[in-house]
Amino acid sequence: MIDFKEELSKFKPILEIDELEENLEDGGVKDMMDLLEKLTDNK
Repeated sequence: MIDFKEELSKFKPILEIDELEENLEDGGVKDMMDLLEKLTDNK
């Protein structure tokens, strides 16, 4: 059986998501577009 508390304690968000949250909180459509372009350029 899965121990959800144990699994959640192991969880670490990926860096790109953290960066995305910071940029969205700081605001601006231009910033969001720049971030999306950066993410799509990394293949």
